[in-house]
Amino acid sequence: MSGPSTVTKDNSAVVEDTGINASDSSTALRDEALLAGGNAAQNNLFGVGGDFEAGNENTFNIESADAENARQVAEGAFALGEDAFDLGRATVQDALDANRFVSEGAFDLADEANYRSVEAVRDTAERSINLAERLNLDSLNANAEVTEGAFNFADEVNYRALSEIGETNDTLAGTLNDAFDFARTSQDAANQASQNANTVLANKSQDAPSAISEKQQKNVLIGLGIIAGAIVFSRLKSA
Repeated sequence: MSGPSTVTKDNSAVVEDTGINASDSSTALRDEALLAGGNAAQNNLFGVGGDFEAGNENTFNIESADAENARQVAEGAFALGEDAFDLGRATVQDALDANRFVSEGAFDLADEANYRSVEAVRDTAERSINLAERLNLDSLNANAEVTEGAFNFADEVNYRALSEIGETNDTLAGTLNDAFDFARTSQDAANQASQNANTVLANKSQDAPSAISEKQQKNVLIGLGIIAGAIVFSRLKSA
C-alpha cells in the first residue's frame, strides 16, 4: 500500500511507499484475530470438557484472563483494520488532492500561456496599426510638402511673368510717351517755322499773296508725322 503523497515545487506528486498494503494488511490482521479468538475459545472448551471428564468442578470456570486477552486481540485486530482503511482512504485522498493540484497547475499554466498569446497578438496588432498610421502620416506630410512646393513654384513663375510683363509695359509706355513728346515738339517747331515764314513774307509785301499756302503747311506736318512714326517704330523694335 502506498503512503501519503507530497507535492514538490514543480507540481509533481511524490507518493511515499510505507511497504504496507492496506487491504492485505487489514485482511491478515482480521484473520489473525479471529484465529486467535477461535483458538482461545476452543482451548477453553477443551478445558471445560476435560474438567467435566475429570470430575473437577473447580476447573469449570473459564479463565477470565484468556478470554480477555482474546477479546483484546480481536479488538486490536479490528482497530488495526480500521486504521489501515483510514490510511488507505487518506492515501487516496492525498493522491486525489495531488492530482487536483497538478490539474489546477496545468490549467493555470494553460490560462497563462493563452493570456500571453492573446497579449502578444494584441501587441503585434497595435504595433502594426501604429506603423500604418505613422506611414500614412509620413505620406500625407510628403504629399503636403510636394503640393506646397508646387504652389510656391507656380507662384514664383507667375510673379516673374507678371514682373516681366510689367517691365515690358513700362518700357512701351515710356517709348510711347517719348514718341508723343517728340511729335508734339516737331509740330510746335513746324508751326513756329510756318509763322516765322508768314511774318517775313508779310513784312516784305502787304499785297503779295502768302508764299506758303495752307497745302504746303499740311505737307510739312505730314512729313513731320512720318518722321515721328519712324522714330517710334524703331524704338519699339529695339525694346
